[in-house]
Amino acid sequence: MFANARALSVRAAAAGLLITILAPSAPAQPGGPIAGGLPCALAAKNAITEDDKTQIRRFVESQAADLVSENAEASRIARDRLAAPLACPNVSVEFRLEFGQALGQRLSPIVIGPNERLSVIATRLIGRAATTASLPVLNSALADARQTIRFGAAGGYREMVLLLAQGAVLFPERTVDQILDSLFSSLAKESDPLVAEALILALNETRISAPLRAKAMTRMVGALSDRLPAIRAERGAAIRWASSLLRGIDAARLTLFEMIPAGNVDREFANRAALLSGQVFAMGRDMLTRLPKEPDPAAYADVVRLLGATEGLAVISYNAATNQRTPERGMPALLETAVRQGDPRPFNDAVQAWIGPNGLLLKPPFNAKATDFAPVN
Repeated sequence: MFANARALSVRAAAAGLLITILAPSAPAQPGGPIAGGLPCALAAKNAITEDDKTQIRRFVESQAADLVSENAEASRIARDRLAAPLACPNVSVEFRLEFGQALGQRLSPIVIGPNERLSVIATRLIGRAATTASLPVLNSALADARQTIRFGAAGGYREMVLLLAQGAVLFPERTVDQILDSLFSSLAKESDPLVAEALILALNETRISAPLRAKAMTRMVGALSDRLPAIRAERGAAIRWASSLLRGIDAARLTLFEMIPAGNVDREFANRAALLSGQVFAMGRDMLTRLPKEPDPAAYADVVRLLGATEGLAVISYNAATNQRTPERGMPALLETAVRQGDPRPFNDAVQAWIGPNGLLLKPPFNAKATDFAPVN
């Protein structure tokens, strides 16, 4: 699928669209005391009256009606007005709960509706509200058959996770676990690499909160490890998934780079990160068994980059988990040579050092089984 420049450009364009859709949006500007029609004083109130609730519901209803307008400018203005109250200073818990409930009730039909652009906007707004009422709506969108809707759900969750990591919203620990569980379970079964990349970006927002980061990154690398055997079994999947997997590998590497100088390396995370590296090495090995007769080396550039990052992760994970050093073996160059020359043996030898019968990952503290990395057809 990606053996030519046109297909690669399509992948790049899709990735660019994903980043545009899912990058955390800049806070809407409240524009003084009035935020899109609701006073910021209302957003700061700790006691929401029945009249306040009526005002909030009417505001959401009127803006939601404009959001679905065929007039693009009216729709854009409604989007910004719906986002504005949550950008007010000192948004109270009580206002967030009431506003989030109103958003969820009014925008839920839009999330599951036929207009994918509006669905993405709605999931982002619901995610930014960051209340427990947001969760069933976002989970429903994550389970949608349409790729774009799952993109939007990941973007909504990214908004929520960022606010959570910043301490702007507070949830009970069980609710935080529910949020992370939704992201992990979706990542472990996601069939589209761009949606998986969006989920990884959402999880990576935990990096600014050390306790949340350790929990999230440990389970993220576990979810990717669970997903990789199926990816390895699919012809051509290594190329399609390389860029998305690189997001996860880079997030794991950054986490370790931040933990090591602080002297607070999470051993479970280091172990799982090393095992994820083994799965990526196995993917590279399996990919080489299916090379076309005349492969285009340019089509494998993302996989080469992925192997470089993965070897770096494996080395630092091994060092962190065992307090021992092991050298890099130049796996990106070996893979590139294997593709160009059709001889996978030097690359496979380097892979065996990690996941072969006497490989580093089959020994303590990792204790992987050889069957974990067995070739797949």
